[in-house]
This record gives sequence, C-alpha cells and structure tokens, in this order.
Amino acid sequence: MVLVTKYKLSNAARNAIISFFNKHSKHSTSPLPKNIRQGKEFMNNIKSNLSYKKTKVLDLDNTEYFLYHMLLISCIENILKIPDIAQNLEFEYKELYKTTEDGKKIIYKEQNNGMWWKTAQNSLPIGSKLLSIILYSDATNCDTLGKSQLHPIYMLLGNIPTWQRNKQDAKQLLGYLPIIKTSTKNKPIVRQTFHRCLEVILNPIQKFLHSGTNLLINNKLIWTFPKVSIIIADWSEAATFCLTYKSTNSNHPCHFCLVNRDDLANTTHSKHNLVLRNHENM
Repeated sequence: MVLVTKYKLSNAARNAIISFFNKHSKHSTSPLPKNIRQGKEFMNNIKSNLSYKKTKVLDLDNTEYFLYHMLLISCIENILKIPDIAQNLEFEYKELYKTTEDGKKIIYKEQNNGMWWKTAQNSLPIGSKLLSIILYSDATNCDTLGKSQLHPIYMLLGNIPTWQRNKQDAKQLLGYLPIIKTSTKNKPIVRQTFHRCLEVILNPIQKFLHSGTNLLINNKLIWTFPKVSIIIADWSEAATFCLTYKSTNSNHPCHFCLVNRDDLANTTHSKHNLVLRNHENM
C-alpha cells in the first residue's frame, strides 16, 4: 500500500498495480487488498498511536470544516525527550558583539541574542526559564489514499541552536488547518476561522501564562514559561493568513502594509507614509 500512496496516481492506475502484484505473488494468500477501495478501508481502520484531536471549527454551506491537531504541550515534550537536543538548549539571554574601529557592534546569531528574548526573560519570575515556540506552516497537497489539500502547521523551539534546529527531529507536526475557499462574501469567516484554529492550538499554553509549567529536561524538572516568539510564513502564506492579494501585480501587494506597488522598492519612502494593515482596512 505504500507504493500506491507515494505517487499521485489515479484509482485505475492504483488498481492495476495491486492487480499486478496479486497476480504474480508467490504467496498462497495475497497480503494486498483486491482493489484501492478495500485498501482505503484497511488504512482507515489502522489505529494510530498519535494522540491527535479532531475539532470542528466551522459550518459553512452545508460543509463541516475540522482542525486536526496534536496537543502543543505533547509536541514540546516529544522534542525535549531527544537527548542530543535537550543537552544543547539555550535558556539565558546572551549579548554577542564584535569590536570594530567605531567600538562594539552587537551581532545576532541565535534567538537568545535578540532584544525580544531579553525583554521576555526580564518579564518572567526569578528562577524560571523562557521556552521559545516557533510556528510555521505551508499549504500543500497531502495524498493518503485519496487526494485532499491540507494546511500543515509545524512547531519547533527557539531554544535549540540554529545548526540543530534545521534537522528533521527538531520539528514536530502540530496539526492540519482546514482550507476554505475564499470569496468576497466569506472573507471575514475565513479570517475568523484561521484565528479560531490558532486559538485551539495555543489554548494548552494559555493556562501557563501566569504560573508557567514544569517540564522534564535532562532528567531535571525546570520551571518554564512557553511563549510564541515567531510565526514563519512565505509571501504566499502570509497573504493567505491576512487575506490579501497574492499577486505581486496587485495595487497593494505587501501583506504587512498598504504601500502602493510602485513604491514597494522605494528605499527612500518615509516610514511616516506607511499605513499598516489591520482588521478593518485589510
């Protein structure tokens, strides 16, 4: 079944592959189903050991839209269980600088070298540690015995050094956001649904906002405060989040502000003339 799910083939092609293996198999009883329909039923009946949740976030035009997601705190714990990662975590703000002819110049290498980290760390109770959460997403086509378009969202920790954060085991699939067709009529609904999904995903850490939580790291319980530091998205993703036009030929192509297309590359454009987008002038 792995072969027929790996490539985007039609059901007829999938049935032909299954028929070929069943015909030429040396087994007295073929391990494969007779056709792709039975294969789908077989795969759907497999019990996964992943404790994901299915949350309905919208009813629109007689269609139900669901958010499939893992518990955020469980994803964090999964990452912290990896010994190589747990041993290299950074929790303290570190100011890096290099000496030049003009004096000291601050440089930024990791997240904990930035001002956000310093500000967030200073806001925490004495003895606690900052746990930086990075979210990023990328709409894609997911084909698991039937084509469907999904919007996966991932998470990783900013406490992990960059060289290690780019490795596969440092990331966790957090869930799949529903994709809703956007029209002039339902733009507000799409925007509200997206934020509803984020609310559901981030809700587990909201209760730690004031008291924090103890996490097992390197066989030690550490008092941490999980905070979202960055949400990463490319231009297309950011435009989807903000419901702005994706085309660079639109009058206001920037998803962050309402600068005119002709002034987008104008480096002398005054910041006082920039109008930032909000929920009213989107």
